[in-house]
Amino acid sequence: NKQVLDLVHPSIYPIVFGRTRGLTADMSATRVPKWDSVIGKGQVKHIHIHQTEIDVDPDARDETRYRSEKFQWIPTEFDVGADGKVKILSYINNLHPKIHENMYRTLEKIFEKFVPLFNNVLTDSCTQNCKNDKLRIKDKSYIVEEYVDYVNRVKKEGTARMNRGYFGEESDIDEYGYYYETYKDQKIVYAPQNYKFSPDSIPKNIISVDLKGSRLQVIVKLSNVILTPENPKYKEGEWHVEGIQNEEIVATGIYYYDQENITDSYFALRQSVCEPEYEEGDHKGVETIYGFENGDPLYQNLGKIKIVKNQMISFPNIYQHQVQDFELRDKTKPGYRKMLSFFLVNPKKRIYSTAHIPPQQLSWFEIELMKNKNKLSELPGLITDEISKTLDWPISLKEAKKQREELLKERKFYVNKQNEDIFERELDLGE
Repeated sequence: NKQVLDLVHPSIYPIVFGRTRGLTADMSATRVPKWDSVIGKGQVKHIHIHQTEIDVDPDARDETRYRSEKFQWIPTEFDVGADGKVKILSYINNLHPKIHENMYRTLEKIFEKFVPLFNNVLTDSCTQNCKNDKLRIKDKSYIVEEYVDYVNRVKKEGTARMNRGYFGEESDIDEYGYYYETYKDQKIVYAPQNYKFSPDSIPKNIISVDLKGSRLQVIVKLSNVILTPENPKYKEGEWHVEGIQNEEIVATGIYYYDQENITDSYFALRQSVCEPEYEEGDHKGVETIYGFENGDPLYQNLGKIKIVKNQMISFPNIYQHQVQDFELRDKTKPGYRKMLSFFLVNPKKRIYSTAHIPPQQLSWFEIELMKNKNKLSELPGLITDEISKTLDWPISLKEAKKQREELLKERKFYVNKQNEDIFERELDLGE
């Protein structure tokens, strides 16, 4: 809606399989060449698709591969020292290392503050720690329907059955014998209404993650939301996870570093859930205990965070998130929100990064070319522009915008597919 200004976005100049050139096919390579010494170099054959499947919930209808055969966002190499200090080792895609050199130093300092948050997120996401997470609500705290109340309820609900002679003189079913036999399985169990959660009830983690002394791959995004009196309201965003399987993103960190003249808004999170276990026909039990009715989408809202200026948020990429709507506080003046996002690639894996991919921006190539004293640099600008148009590599902004349009269309498909297969699949209790 012409409200979001992307300053640095991974969807422009991504890896385009069959088009992007790489310096090496070895993703484990850790040597980082100087970006300006390799611009314009590389070979297409070095960049190929790695086919793997993700684990999709067994209740999902379709175990689709959430991996693109066309595109991949390109992360940057970050080094986290043993002392926690951060150094950016390779260029950030779409952020010129020379023109914006000071920005690189600032991003290093900000990411340094995110390291403890990412440690917590990854620690809590470890399978070993999740398995250790026992029920927080003691089963003895549930309230069980008394036998007398059960009989009265069933009598009231069963009026139609009794009128049909279910417990009539010719029936061999004893009414009170029926109540006695069915009470155990059909009584209502009510969840405690005034349960008080205590953080002390959470079991200690078995293992912990510490990213100090690590070489990380991180995707960087910078964007602003700008509202005007003519365009004063931001509609809530889509529920989504960041990236797809190609990027191997395990956690996201967002820094809301500035905002002005906008109303309160919230950052919401939700997760998919397995279909609950239940006895056939026990619709009421599923509704009472789990809060699900037949046909409901199988997700759980985890809550929402009020977004304030100078706030940092970090969360695992197994959750979907949504920025909820907000608008101008004073409708006569413009307003804005500015944010920086870090998408952390799984530290246990490696994907193609800017250490393997030379800059694809034709404009960067032209800047470097004009810096060197040669015959080309002596030509008029109009002539060099025409020469640039004949180059097959690096990629022009016009071509990059077409690629971005195709990438975003593909990502929209994957978001819808994830919702259909995982986050919004419906509970089917049968007849």
